[in-house]
Formats: sequence, structure tokens, C-alpha cells
Amino acid sequence: MDVAPAQGATPLPLRRGLTLILLSLVLSLPVAAALFCTWAMEWRWPRIATVQLQGSDLLAQQGESLPVKGQPSARQVHSAKGLPAVLLLRFGEPVEAATFSRLVLEAGTLEGKPMPTVYLLWVPEGERTMQRQSLTEGVVDLAALPKWRGKLREFGLAFDTPADAPLIVKGLRLEPAPLTLERLLDQLQEDARLNPGWTGRAINLGSVGADTALLATPAPLLGLWLLLASSVLLWIARQRGRRERLILLLALWLPGLLLLEARTQWTFWQRHLATEQRYAGQEGVEREAVGPDAANLRLASRIKALLGASPRRIVLLGNMQDTQDRYPLLRLQYHLLPHSTLTLGGAIKGMERLRPGELLLIRGPLPKEISFDVKTGQLSVPGGHALSARPVLRDHGVLLLEIMQDTEKRP
Repeated sequence: MDVAPAQGATPLPLRRGLTLILLSLVLSLPVAAALFCTWAMEWRWPRIATVQLQGSDLLAQQGESLPVKGQPSARQVHSAKGLPAVLLLRFGEPVEAATFSRLVLEAGTLEGKPMPTVYLLWVPEGERTMQRQSLTEGVVDLAALPKWRGKLREFGLAFDTPADAPLIVKGLRLEPAPLTLERLLDQLQEDARLNPGWTGRAINLGSVGADTALLATPAPLLGLWLLLASSVLLWIARQRGRRERLILLLALWLPGLLLLEARTQWTFWQRHLATEQRYAGQEGVEREAVGPDAANLRLASRIKALLGASPRRIVLLGNMQDTQDRYPLLRLQYHLLPHSTLTLGGAIKGMERLRPGELLLIRGPLPKEISFDVKTGQLSVPGGHALSARPVLRDHGVLLLEIMQDTEKRP
């Protein structure tokens, strides 16, 4: 290995070496920034900012919404009780309306039936008056709407269609507005502050918000910059010896690696402080009571107190196909032990096979396919079946029913 300077070359002074490193960083920065901006604006941003929903994801605030045979992701929607049908989309967190520039509704009608006029409904931030804009061939240019601004929690789609001419809603797509340089810098600042705490992916290099963050970790951007800077540095120091070039590369990369490690340790420290604040001094049941599974634990404890020690069979109504709903349902099943639990899918099939003594647990609003009359104790389920049931628990979106009689077929 050649450890001496190249023939005729003098040892590289420290100031000269630092100058070469700084020069390589400066020269490579515009290229790295241009490559990153192109990737972020043309590839990454459209993928994380586009909202694509199926027809079954839209909540029918008014009207009737029924499944479409052979199209599990679509819904056929029509007006009811003299009121227009309204489909509602709620965001988990308020979003900036300016994020989206175009709305596309994928819908149709039965053969030979006219397409109804569909209106977009929303209330701008800071106002109380509802705005309305008609869709042209299922599309509306959101960027052209002066009132489409501020933060939105929800918006709706309204249309008037009779039962014999329903609107077949297959899906809805919100397309993002072009990513400006100002929005790009703001998004990077938000991503840099992203620290949601301990999760199943918290130990990974990327933050837990990697699916929705523009840049979950600075490692790729920093790596790109240093790679380009290394190429520039090797070129401008091509007359130096192998050992000196290696030292220059190490001096270039080491601060970047230390910076990434410092950020990682800071992230872990923030998570440690959050964990200490929540769990310090608590053990066993007390610790579980303040954890992320606390709501399931409280509900299971109430149910077990009402049912007694003897194991019972509980049918839990929930959507096991949705990954966001699946884990909480499985945790609730765990906390309900030793009671035997069975989870019905979102299609609500098999409810007619419920038997006396079994219990039905429903979380959230009742699906439109079923209804329960508190006065008569009658539970109506798909397929024209009626069950006699007794409410055991009704509180905060939770309904626990005990089946009293065998299923009867309604005329």
C-alpha cells in the first residue's frame, strides 16, 4: 500500500485539506439539491399525497348505500326519505385544502339510466356557510375554487337519485397540487420533527412515518450529497497520494456519520423521556391502564365484570381485512379471555346463525345492514332475519347484546 505522497508532491497541509473538502461540498450541493427536488416533486410527492379511496370507504350520511354484486369495493347509493344522498369523507387529522388540486369521482349508473349531477360540499375554515360545486364528468378543479382553503376535517358529495337509478360509486381520488419549493421546505421541517414514539418500526433507520413522510430520515439525502462530494473531491485531489485521498474521504464522511448518529440518539432520548413520563413508577395493571391499549383493556374489564367468571361466547363485529382495525380487534379478543370470541368480517355474514345465550359486540355506529330496536328488543340482520336480543352494555359507541331467542325468518 502506498502510504507516501505521490512523487514530487508535498504533504497536504491541514488548511489545504479542509479547503478541498469544503470546495467539494459546495460544488456538489446544487447537483444533489436538483436531484432530490426532482425525485421529491415528480415521484415521491404524487405517491404520498394522492388519496385513493374505494366506494366502500365513503360513509353514507344520508340516503341508502348498498353493496354491488360482484364488486365488493363499490357501493350503489340512492336518495331516501325525500332527502338527497350524501357521501362523507372524514380525515383522521385536519389537512390543508391546498394540498389537493383535483377531485375525481369514479362512478356510473345502471344501463340506460342518466347520470345525476354530483355536488362537492365543504365548509371553509373559519366560516359557517357550506360551499357547493358541481362536478363535470366526475371531476372538479379544486385549485380553481376560491373557497377551497384552510384546514379541512371532512367534505361531502351530494346527489339526488331514485332507488331504481342508483349511483354506482366505485372510488374517489384526490390528486395533489404541484409541490412548490416553499411547500417542500415546510414538509422537510415537519419530517425532521417527526417523532411519534415507540412503535413496531421505531427501531428501524427510517421514522415510523416513512409511508407518509417526504423524507423520513436525512440519511438518503445526506448520503447522496456526500457521494457526489466524494466524486468531486477525488477529482480535484487526483494529484495527491492514495493515503491522502483516503484521509480526505474519511474527513468528508465522518462528520456526516456523526451527525446522523447524534440525530438517532436525540430521537431515542425523546422517546425515552416520553416513556418515562407515561410509565415511571407504575407496574402491572397500572402500566397497562396508561398504555396504547388502555381503551381495549377498560372495555374488556367492563364486559368481564358484567358477564361474570363463567366463560361465554362473544361474536365481535369488525373488519379483519383492514390492517388498521385488525390489530385493535385482536387485542380486544386477547383481553376478553377466558371468554371465547369470534370476529365476523365487514360483510356481516353469518349473523343469522347466532344462538340463544351468545353475545354480539359492536363497536362504533351500527352498520346500515343491521338495526336494533331498544323498545322491542328486536335485532334485524341481513337476509330478512330477526333476532330477539337484550342490551347488556350501551355506552360511548359500544353495544353488547345477548341473544335471547333463535333466529326467525321475517315474512
